[in-house]
Amino acid sequence: MMDLNTLISQLASLDITIRLDGEDQLKLVGKKENLTTELVESIKLKKAEVIGLLKKKRQQANQVTIKARVRKEKEPLSFNQARVWFIDRMKGHSSEYNMPQLFEVKGDCDLDKISHAFKAVIERHEVLRTVYVEENGEPYQQIRAMNEVEFNVSLHDLRTKSGSTKEDKQAIIEQEVNQSFDLTKDLMLKVTFIREQDDYGTLLLNIHHIASDGWSMDVIMQEFFECYNAASQCTRLQLPKLNFQYADYAHWQREHVSDSNQLKYWQTQLAGAPVSHSLPLDFERPNNKQFSAKTVTGGLPADISDRLLALAKTLKLTPFMLLHGVFSLVLSRYSNNQDILVGTPIANRNDHELQPLIGFFANTLVLRADTSKASISEYFEHIRSVHLEAQANQDLPFEQIVEKLKVPRATAHTPLFQIMFTANNGVEQHGSPAVQLDTLEIAPVESTSSQAKFDLDVNLKIDSDGVVLNWLYDTSLFNEASIARLNDYFCNLLVNITAVGIAFDEPLKTIKMLGDEEEKSLCSIFANRSDEVTNIPLYIHQIFEKQAALYPSDAALVLGDDSLSYSELNNKANQLAHYIIEHYRVKPDTVIGLCTPRSIEMVIGILAILKSGGAYIPLDPEAPINRLEHMISDSKLELILGVGSVLEKLPKFSGTFLPIEDSQDNQQNIYDIYAKDNLPTEKLGLQPDHLAYVIYTSGSTGKPKGVMVEHRSVCNYLDTVRTYMTDGVQASIVSSTLNFDATVTSLYAAWLIGKPLTLLNEQEHIFDELLVSMSDMEKAIYKVTPAHLEGLVSNTPILSEHIVVVGGEQFSAELAKQAINFLPNATFINEYGPTEATVGCSGYQFNSSAVFDNKQISVPIGTAFKNTQLYILNHDELSPVGTVGELYIGGDCLARGYLNSTELTAQRFIDNPYCQTNRSGQLRERLYRTGDLVRSLPDGTLEYVGRIDNQVKIRGHRIELDEIKAAICSHNLVSSAYVDVTSLPNGESHIVAYTVLKDAQFTEDDVIEQIRVSLVDELPKYMMPSGFIKIDELPLTLNGKVDQTQLPELSMNNLTLTYVPPSSELECKVAQAWQTLLGLERVGLRDNFFVLGGHSLLLVKLVKEIEVTLGVKVPISLMFELPDLESLCAYIALNTAPESVDVTGEDVESFEI
Repeated sequence: MMDLNTLISQLASLDITIRLDGEDQLKLVGKKENLTTELVESIKLKKAEVIGLLKKKRQQANQVTIKARVRKEKEPLSFNQARVWFIDRMKGHSSEYNMPQLFEVKGDCDLDKISHAFKAVIERHEVLRTVYVEENGEPYQQIRAMNEVEFNVSLHDLRTKSGSTKEDKQAIIEQEVNQSFDLTKDLMLKVTFIREQDDYGTLLLNIHHIASDGWSMDVIMQEFFECYNAASQCTRLQLPKLNFQYADYAHWQREHVSDSNQLKYWQTQLAGAPVSHSLPLDFERPNNKQFSAKTVTGGLPADISDRLLALAKTLKLTPFMLLHGVFSLVLSRYSNNQDILVGTPIANRNDHELQPLIGFFANTLVLRADTSKASISEYFEHIRSVHLEAQANQDLPFEQIVEKLKVPRATAHTPLFQIMFTANNGVEQHGSPAVQLDTLEIAPVESTSSQAKFDLDVNLKIDSDGVVLNWLYDTSLFNEASIARLNDYFCNLLVNITAVGIAFDEPLKTIKMLGDEEEKSLCSIFANRSDEVTNIPLYIHQIFEKQAALYPSDAALVLGDDSLSYSELNNKANQLAHYIIEHYRVKPDTVIGLCTPRSIEMVIGILAILKSGGAYIPLDPEAPINRLEHMISDSKLELILGVGSVLEKLPKFSGTFLPIEDSQDNQQNIYDIYAKDNLPTEKLGLQPDHLAYVIYTSGSTGKPKGVMVEHRSVCNYLDTVRTYMTDGVQASIVSSTLNFDATVTSLYAAWLIGKPLTLLNEQEHIFDELLVSMSDMEKAIYKVTPAHLEGLVSNTPILSEHIVVVGGEQFSAELAKQAINFLPNATFINEYGPTEATVGCSGYQFNSSAVFDNKQISVPIGTAFKNTQLYILNHDELSPVGTVGELYIGGDCLARGYLNSTELTAQRFIDNPYCQTNRSGQLRERLYRTGDLVRSLPDGTLEYVGRIDNQVKIRGHRIELDEIKAAICSHNLVSSAYVDVTSLPNGESHIVAYTVLKDAQFTEDDVIEQIRVSLVDELPKYMMPSGFIKIDELPLTLNGKVDQTQLPELSMNNLTLTYVPPSSELECKVAQAWQTLLGLERVGLRDNFFVLGGHSLLLVKLVKEIEVTLGVKVPISLMFELPDLESLCAYIALNTAPESVDVTGEDVESFEI
């Protein structure tokens, strides 16, 4: 049997690391295939010895070898201090890092003794009498001798005040608490006494965070008590000697804390982390962090805390691990994000010699939870691992992690995390019970004044008495109701995770966050279960037949100069239907291809197929041959109706092709001799749940998939369309291909009220045809895509009262405003609905009176149509109101599924856990999973957010491309735009904007630069497109959507990722300063200071260098808004006396890199 050293050496040679996992478990890290059975057995036999050795090594590693040093005039700051100093320097003596503490004082209060006691504490701890100076942009500590400082307790005597002193007292507290420290000259401890009665008052301590932390506050008070008692009793003060001071620790930290292994861990652990959380905000985030705060409290009874503590033991977790895991689940479900980062403070005083010191020792650990784990046990094993690994790498200061990882900085929020989570772990000050001194009783008082250093700061206490929750929140971001709701959800999860009967191998979703009543409400709030009796027939063709009986001689179909009356069209369709039934044995659910251009024959063919009991499959002759061949093969078509000119598009079709166009030599069509009578549905055996059509849509595999739509679903949709048909509608206009299911709207709308269906000429340019139609018609209904509208809105306004139904893509608010200007008297309906939900399942109606906020990205998709249920789910659980989730659709609108694809149907059409009864009393037990992200708005409507499978993430930021598009389209020179993300050969992702200009005469460079400049005020830096590509018009698919395959190919040549050298004297001087500080040979005008490796302390040096060399004071905070060289130089030029520097230069030349 090998000895311990041999075992560890052999493991090391196989690149296997052995670690402590908790107190009595081992964890192996390495390739599993390297671990032999013999090695595993040896480890088991030596387990106790290995654990003992690792514990010993850990203890040795935690031993701090800090020695007292001879003081120098200038001492370095610790990493913690440097961060606080930088923020204070940037904001100019902010009270943000004040740490106030209130105490109630009863008894004979002797201010001289109080002052003497605090002076003793100040003399004992150098950090309290340290000031912070700056030299050439570098901060230093200067420790003052006791005889150089002056300390007095500030007294406010309210005994002489008449009436209530409560308001006066609170005013004094607010004033003292918010009084900022001048770090260059103040003592870091201020003490105030408010005397309210002879034997009663309030003691207020205010200490700056640069000299203290939560642990230190307890040290200060304990030593104060000792010093006060010694002074009162005239005894010798007996506090243990301090072996070194905080300044010695700061020096040691700078010299020794640079663990490359720990840095590697954090680089790996935080790679690709989101820049900020995704919690929905109640108010738009300000450009600069605000600090106004309020608190929401919550709690759970003792029996729940007992169960939680027992559960933690069962799962082999500490209580904090368990609570953090559940807290991350709340954040995940509320934000629809499975990548959750929170910060938690640690005391960072592992060595006993650090424990009696006052100073800022506390470090912050970033805990990153992945809530996508399959089961409860797997998730909490992951949480346990996250904690243990973070603790094993806790020595590296948070400030170092931020600096080394080049985390994007912003003045709006803290880096890496914005949510702090703390459980009673001794790091945060929690006060002591009342203390009886010689003549006094002092008890801590909870302060009503607090500042929001983070978006959320959640402090939790759990013990045998119960669970107490305190939610400190930033009031510039959240309202009280939202935080109270989060508290309720957290409590629900904590209760439900301890419920009897939950098995740890069950899915995470088993632990419910929502209460039963809220679930019930969410199931009904977005549902439309109409009990209204409809007059819409049960079959599509019967809608037409009804009007043919009422208005036989009225026009039913118009194409240019050609038209057919209701009677003529009905007769032709009936004759063709009788023919195909007789010759091809068509029966319900028989699929028949229809391959014609937009024509009268197309409409005859549709009606004939429906009347025969069959279902039509549109085959657009303009579609690629490969696509047509796939559709024919996949659907197993045996019969295609069409016109002879399309035969060349069907070279491999082996079935029957039936030409249906009128004969050129005035001879009868083959079906003209057949009966003109309507075909009874009873005789055909046709039912409402038989197919009406199959439409092929793009599939994730690259192959189109056929969506099977039944008569019931189409008629249910048309029942809503009927409400669009207000008085005076003359016609419905078909402008899109039959392959696009949105065409269903205009195809059948006019027949609902006995008006003609008008086909636009397919041979003409679609925008020209639409423009002529809208100009000539007084009131018609159109179904268009946003891309169609973008091609129209730049024209002269049209005053007709049209009904414009928009669908197929997200309808931007900016385009809606342009559309209103173009059609000021029109009514617009923004329809939402995938093909699988039969054209449309929700809609939002507006007209020229609508007001779209400048911050609004898109038009809402509205509310559910009749007999439709909408559910917003976040990973299989209902999403709370106001949060983002995936949209699921249920009800009569649902398609049957995918043709000849039961597996795909089962994936997308799932069982409905919130099953409801439909209008026929039948259970509609399915939901369609859309893959679309939506959120509910305060008015009860829904807003489309984006695709779940197409979320864009650039350098840690989650980005909505439509927001960028809306900003670009708001520019007065832009007609339309399309924004995409491309990956270059070097693997970097970049945002690219394709722009169509209103006037093609503009030179590309000039206009693009104007657009770029305008976006600076609209978009944050990370959302700025890297490149702009000018195109003449957006290429559209047959469905009216942007055809990405026809956009210009992306390359380094048409991106603006070029080196732009500094040219003016000013630019060269600033560039040289950057190069010196960052250690670079070259800096370009568009380079970003932080991306190049700049951090907070280098930023201070840069600002100082600019002030010295150019005489301009640049506010540090402004550097976060102007991080590129070009913007910074422009600011300096505007704030420089004209004669002081030459800012002229030659034209900038771009060099490709």
